[in-house]
Amino acid sequence: MNEFIEKIIIGRTIQAAFQRGKVYAEDLSKKDRTELKKSIKEELKKIAKNYTNSVSESSHINKIQQLSQTISNTHREKLKGGQLRIGTAQKLLNVYIKFLWCLDEAKKPKHCPIDRIVLKEIKDTRKWTDLKTIKEYKDVITKIRSHKGKKSIAKWEWELWNNKA
Repeated sequence: MNEFIEKIIIGRTIQAAFQRGKVYAEDLSKKDRTELKKSIKEELKKIAKNYTNSVSESSHINKIQQLSQTISNTHREKLKGGQLRIGTAQKLLNVYIKFLWCLDEAKKPKHCPIDRIVLKEIKDTRKWTDLKTIKEYKDVITKIRSHKGKKSIAKWEWELWNNKA
């Protein structure tokens, strides 16, 4: 992939996950914010290499947990509450993989980015930023499944987002 395009995609991915996520610890310096984002970029690129082939649902869920744990373990002091919440981790990974899929750089994702548009559509009153556990994440995916009809989750969300955003 073109280096310029990749930088834009990663930048937009982080922006989408951080804009409402309250990710940073209080009074975090610009240098620390930059270091955190750099680590996230590196981890996303590493994980995304798996998506050139089809990834199982359980593997995808494990990758969300892996992202959350890796960043939490290496940057605890930079994160609000000392952890990268599952809601933020799923948004980071799901948005990044969605971009790659749209560019034919990855296979169709099993899931979609969970955000306020998706939650509103499935009539779930939670905030995606508040998802703290994989159980909560799986609960939302189950609700999406019962709402999406015959489409894949990725295709359903892509159409929803294009029509509502």
